[in-house]
Amino acid sequence: MKNTVLFIMICRLMLRNNFTVLNNIYIRFFLLVLFLVVIPGCQHVNNKSTGSVEKKVNSLLGKKLVFPSPVKYFKEGREIDISGEAGWNLFQGKKIITLLNGDCYSCLDLLYKWEIWLESIRVDEPPELIVIVITGDIKYFEKVILPDIPFNLNLLIDIEKNFLSVNGLESFDERFQTFFMDEINTIRLVGNPLIGSQINDLYRDFISSDP
Repeated sequence: MKNTVLFIMICRLMLRNNFTVLNNIYIRFFLLVLFLVVIPGCQHVNNKSTGSVEKKVNSLLGKKLVFPSPVKYFKEGREIDISGEAGWNLFQGKKIITLLNGDCYSCLDLLYKWEIWLESIRVDEPPELIVIVITGDIKYFEKVILPDIPFNLNLLIDIEKNFLSVNGLESFDERFQTFFMDEINTIRLVGNPLIGSQINDLYRDFISSDP
């Protein structure tokens, strides 16, 4: 990407200084060489990125996420004391864990999409949706954003914002911020079913399958 931007900037600079690019063999040769460098460079970055994503996903599958601690737990807008509960075992059955940027009011749209998606799941025991909120201002979140949380969900505020680091996750990278966990709290899927048809199908298959 940076190489591409550099290529465009050089072309603009040449035109700005009245270079007749098409009639100057040296400049044409220079642009050809630069173009050949730019294209392989972009392809290399993309291939590396794809490999990194696959490696990251494989490293998460079969893993047990560390429960955020200390944490504030909200259900239907009310805070519930869970000081005596044992982490994920607070929630029975299959679970979907997703992260929410608590400093982003527009991100609440995702919760409305989750509501619609969960209603489309036709099983006797749908998975629990657990939203882990990471915010730099808990008081602001509770006062301004929390009242507009759209439906009955489990909300965990990561008080010390250490959930990402202790689990080796990237900061708000949508590829690694949603997980499907089975009954024994093991990650079976990584990815958000709201933004991809293939991962959506996998989620539905896992949800409808027997324990």
